[in-house]
Amino acid sequence: MHHAVDDYSRLAYSEILADERQEAAAGFWQRAQTCFADTGITVTAVMTDNGSCYRSRLFKATLGQHLKHRFTRPYRPQTNSKVERFNRTLTQEWADADTYYSDEARAATYKTCYTTIIITDPTSASAASPQPNEFTTSRGITLRRCPV
Repeated sequence: MHHAVDDYSRLAYSEILADERQEAAAGFWQRAQTCFADTGITVTAVMTDNGSCYRSRLFKATLGQHLKHRFTRPYRPQTNSKVERFNRTLTQEWADADTYYSDEARAATYKTCYTTIIITDPTSASAASPQPNEFTTSRGITLRRCPV
């Protein structure tokens, strides 16, 4: 799974990809950046883990010269706390929420229900007025499909 989470708005773009190769990571970033741009978010910096796909020349070229590329500290998931929280929410509310008989069956529900979601603060004003394409999890986090 590859995730991109905007630090300010908490817009999350996420995909299940077959591998963690540089081509997959570069393609993922292009689609994530399109999603962010379509929702009015200007990306100025990108933080990734230290995986080889994110350290590749292809990924660096895909980011371009105008984006600052930062890396998380090794063995410190707290450095990337919003993405780690997003992973936890997905585990609780999607991956472990139902019984799946294969990884393919689980992935199929992800593509239809959670292709792109926004995490909003449950205490915010937007949480009080749910939209047709969103729902609130048992932990009070609103999940909504991205308008892309």
